[in-house]
Amino acid sequence: MSAVSARGLTVHFPRRTHASLRDVRLAVPPGGQHLLLGPSGAGKSTLLRVLAGVVPDTVHAAVTGSVSTSGPVGYVQQNPHDALCLPDVDAEVAFVLECAGVPTAEARARVPAALAAVGAGHLRGRDPATLSGGEAQRVALAAVLVGDPDVVLVDEPTAMLDPRAARAVADLVTRRGRAAVVLAEHRLDLGAPLPATVTVLDAAGQVVADGRTATVLPQAHALLEAQGCWLPLSILAAAHGRPAALARPHTYRRVRQPLPGPELVVAVGLGVRTPDGVDLVRDVDLGLRAGTVTAIIGPNGAGKSTLLRAVSGVVRATGTLRGSPVAYVAQDPEHQFLGRTARADVALGATDDVSAVLATFDLTEHADHDPFRLSGGEQRRLALAGAVASGRDVIALDEPTSGLDRRHGRDVLAAIDRHVAEGGAVVLTTHDLALVAENADEVVVLHEGRLVARGAPDDVLHDAALRPYGLAVPELLVARRDAGLRADGTSAHHRAATGVRS
Repeated sequence: MSAVSARGLTVHFPRRTHASLRDVRLAVPPGGQHLLLGPSGAGKSTLLRVLAGVVPDTVHAAVTGSVSTSGPVGYVQQNPHDALCLPDVDAEVAFVLECAGVPTAEARARVPAALAAVGAGHLRGRDPATLSGGEAQRVALAAVLVGDPDVVLVDEPTAMLDPRAARAVADLVTRRGRAAVVLAEHRLDLGAPLPATVTVLDAAGQVVADGRTATVLPQAHALLEAQGCWLPLSILAAAHGRPAALARPHTYRRVRQPLPGPELVVAVGLGVRTPDGVDLVRDVDLGLRAGTVTAIIGPNGAGKSTLLRAVSGVVRATGTLRGSPVAYVAQDPEHQFLGRTARADVALGATDDVSAVLATFDLTEHADHDPFRLSGGEQRRLALAGAVASGRDVIALDEPTSGLDRRHGRDVLAAIDRHVAEGGAVVLTTHDLALVAENADEVVVLHEGRLVARGAPDDVLHDAALRPYGLAVPELLVARRDAGLRADGTSAHHRAATGVRS
């Protein structure tokens, strides 16, 4: 008997022209681990919500076919902040046990081990509202796993985690023992074991491949690449040859400008302190030049998002900040939607042609849809579309490719490239160090709110520079360095010829 089963599952949301899922089949045995792959908007999150009972019980949709799960179900949403509502982290993790009738004292006693298992022991007692996206992701996962459910449904559990934490969490999720796990994930190159079986959905929400992961990935690599899926380096190397796989852009590779332009934003001694006196960012100097991309990296909770909000003028900061107005795109894009439709939201404050901008981000068919009914990846693209349409010279992006497939990640990075090529500047945070290697002009490393390293990607993205701060360099960048390539996959001779400055 299957722990998770779906037969002929079709889901159609109101006011949507097409069904989000079409005739989907799925069977996961007790203790089995199953991977959901597919492009952004393929219906992966919708499938998990149906299995969890959120659709149609809470979110209305026309659902046909049959779905069943055995025993208690734990569901980790794509946006972890949506699941956190209690005053402190300990209460959040203990809540599921208390709902199951476990005495409060016993429930609280099981909290430390649950948090430690996901690398969040240091977050005990924190207000969930003050957590970074990655920290909230770990707490939400702990709050599900502490109840030891029979079925675990996890939507993009590593999207907001730094590389080392992402590998640890991916390993934890896929080793749940007796629990059946269904995991929607884009990041397959973390070094953790992949689930044993996989279902691939296409953009129309239909199953186009399924079976053993070890068989489907190599045999269907062309289909997966065409669908916009990321694949592990080993699969790409087997399909295209290792030299070609290493030189191939991970997502998108910018052609850097030979010389940067004038400074558009200058921050000197920037700091952010909470009302109770905790320094989130301390004494950071930053200059954003025309024609450049600046990437801010660091472990979860390092202050990256806070620094981005300070540079954008969203939060009050000490120090000096001068220069052009900054268009800001939050880590949780739905927090800044104001329009009733995607078109109306982009139109607010727009100086560019709204229809053209929507087309750039593959959002034309969603122009008249409610922004809050879009998938996580579609919401992220919509938020960036609004920033681009604003016509501001400087754009600040918090995790701009989180939750996106390779195709839409490439579209976002291409839009960034166009913006800086036209004389703008972009500052972004990300945990995708391959993205940084291929697109950033300057890398800024934060640790505990302080700027601890900065420089060109080739100077910063190696273990000696990052390991002291809890960061791990991905396999792709290590393999490129070992092969004598630069971090972005180009030869040293080719990059030297561009005249790009370090």
